[in-house]
Amino acid sequence: MAIVFLPIFLPTVFNTSSKDEIATGYTNDQLCEMARVYYEAVTGSKAPENVVVDSENGNQISIWLYQDFGDHVATMDWYTVDRTTGRGTNTKGDIIDLTVE
Repeated sequence: MAIVFLPIFLPTVFNTSSKDEIATGYTNDQLCEMARVYYEAVTGSKAPENVVVDSENGNQISIWLYQDFGDHVATMDWYTVDRTTGRGTNTKGDIIDLTVE
């Protein structure tokens, strides 16, 4: 008696999230908007017009909040945060959490 092996085809389940999305966490745009909301909550005043990613180093990014007055630029704050958690520090070295509203 011969044993016959038949191939079994199992359905493949595809994950819609890419590895990059999982590894990086928040996007730059999301973190800038979170920084805007955080600034307004902490200071009680309107966030500056310019909230941009100033630099990136792996999962660490620096977010620059500034107002451009034409003849000079005023820095309102700077946040260095971890892209995966949304937590980090501000210019004074205070611990911040951009995920808390």
